[in-house]
Amino acid sequence: MQLENFFLTTAEIAVVLIGFVTVFLTFVMGGREVGMADRMHSRSLLIGSYPMLVVPLVPIAALHYGASEQQALFAFHLAGAGMMVLVGLTMGLFYLRVGAANWRAIGMVHNVTSWSAGTLSAGVFTAGALGYAPAGNAVVAVILVFVMSATALFSFAAQQMHLFDWKNP
Repeated sequence: MQLENFFLTTAEIAVVLIGFVTVFLTFVMGGREVGMADRMHSRSLLIGSYPMLVVPLVPIAALHYGASEQQALFAFHLAGAGMMVLVGLTMGLFYLRVGAANWRAIGMVHNVTSWSAGTLSAGVFTAGALGYAPAGNAVVAVILVFVMSATALFSFAAQQMHLFDWKNP
């Protein structure tokens, strides 16, 4: 029951994050010309928010079909690893389309932190699916995915406010 509550809480936090991101993007980006960096941040926000909505639902369904907690945890790790691979491929394709000339405009904080957190979470999920990780690694993987999403949100807001424009304080 405690494990199911963890999955439910994770999904609930993801729903709140997705709702906030949707409202944020609607008001910030609505009705104006959007540059490549802004589009990349908004894509990162939306794509980074969805894994933790979908992934916890898999073990919840498994538990209700009679799976043990260990099997549900395996399903969580396996779904998380698969989802993070899809997120990585999708974001990689977006980065290729944006081109190296615009990577600096997206920002090093976003690039390094989001890619690192996403890669680490994929690794933690994969280790859990392969049986090399304790149950506590599920929490670490969830935290890393939320750090990935929060980094996209922070860097998008910082860019909108010109927070890192050191030439014009």
